[in-house]
Amino acid sequence: KDLNDGQYTINDQAGTTAVASWAPSYWYQGVDHTTADTNGKMALFNATPVITDEFYRTIVQGVIANAPLTYSFWVLNLDRSDAPGIGSRYRPNLTVEFRDLSNNLLNTITTGNIPPTTAGNLSGDWYQFSATFIPTTSSVSIIFKNNQVGGTGNDLALDDITITQSLVDSDQDNVADVYDLDS
Repeated sequence: KDLNDGQYTINDQAGTTAVASWAPSYWYQGVDHTTADTNGKMALFNATPVITDEFYRTIVQGVIANAPLTYSFWVLNLDRSDAPGIGSRYRPNLTVEFRDLSNNLLNTITTGNIPPTTAGNLSGDWYQFSATFIPTTSSVSIIFKNNQVGGTGNDLALDDITITQSLVDSDQDNVADVYDLDS
């Protein structure tokens, strides 16, 4: 079964050959971003032919309010530089929003147009994006939005999403202030 417009899948290190009959002519055929991970996986998104705005949302729970949180991810344009009609194919262009559960905007990431992956580059042309912000509650919505139409390009892979939180230790006793009784 082909991965059609508006669909996504989680794919393994075997590349994109098995996800669509037409993929070997257009898409990157290499591994996920974490090449050292033999069981690695990446999310593949085949964009819809209309701008649908949001294409992925998750809620991260259990964060510490008022402590800096950093969110980062790696993205790759699945189109190769030698794909047929590459000059007229759309480039992935994303906005990632971070919102509290009252829908207040905390921060954004905008990727701009992601260039096609260089033909023959089996480790891919991956780009990292990150944002640091202060959550106001213990849960944060993370919303990926598409700024470009699909149907002819705008297909992407996401990998190595990381969420880290830095806790302040003002008195340097190795106990974060939020847990420190003498803070």
